[in-house]
Amino acid sequence: MFFVDGENILSTKYLLFSNKPLNKTIQTMKTKIFTLLIGFTFILTFGAKSQENNASADTIQIKTVTTADTSQVVVTPYEVKSLTYQINDSQISFQDKLRPCLSSNLDPKPRDVENSWQSYLKGTYKIKLKGGTFMSAEDVIIPSVSPNRMNLYTRVAKSVAGSEMSLFASFGYDFFIGTDNYPKEFVELKKIMDKFLYQFLNKYYADEINSISKDIKSLEKRKISLLKLIESNSKKVEKATREMKTINNSYSSVDQIPIKEMQKLTKQKKLITSAENSTEKSKNEIVDIDEKVALANQNLEKLKVKQKGLLK
Repeated sequence: MFFVDGENILSTKYLLFSNKPLNKTIQTMKTKIFTLLIGFTFILTFGAKSQENNASADTIQIKTVTTADTSQVVVTPYEVKSLTYQINDSQISFQDKLRPCLSSNLDPKPRDVENSWQSYLKGTYKIKLKGGTFMSAEDVIIPSVSPNRMNLYTRVAKSVAGSEMSLFASFGYDFFIGTDNYPKEFVELKKIMDKFLYQFLNKYYADEINSISKDIKSLEKRKISLLKLIESNSKKVEKATREMKTINNSYSSVDQIPIKEMQKLTKQKKLITSAENSTEKSKNEIVDIDEKVALANQNLEKLKVKQKGLLK
């Protein structure tokens, strides 16, 4: 330690506030120590600020990473508006595994669905399906679904109501499109299937309505013909009955009726029998027609309701 008049010349108090004369060596030491103290103070202050800035920067970085890690792509659910059909998220067995698919139960027969679906894909996306239990189109692009190439599969199976259509797709061998891994692409597939079903079923129901309407008109026309036939038979019976009565009234007994007149009587009896049989047959057919027309009208109303239920 260095003391001057009992005070440590290295103490901050002495160095900063003492006015006592010092020799050149002590004065030099004082100056150097003062300079070191100023520099040390600056380092401490700058270091604290630097740590504070670094801490702030680290905090900002953590927030950025957290935000990026927790962000998710939100896929808007797609709802089929039709009251006539629904498209369900389902699964189908393909290549010994259950694959995510879209399925819908339909009224048309499988062959009608397959033919229309093939025509739709070819006309809309220039995609040609290969036949088989699973109709397929490999290495194709559907821009609305994805810019990447994919494999498209369809199965149309017979059902109690008519048919069941199942649609699914994959990016390569084992990357099948579903709600878990490709939700956006799965929604776009559903939109395509929905658009097809609306167009196809709208035409299908229109054709069915037109066909049944023609059948009803044909049945009603047949019924009118039968009613006219019954009326004609009735007139024939009345006429034959009058002729037979005239012949019978002309003679007091059957034995007196000439052979020629007897032949007329026999002929009129056969005519009456034939007319009555024809009338009976016509009446039975009319009953059958009425039942068919009633059933056809019921089916017609159901078809109209289903066509209206497409709601597009």
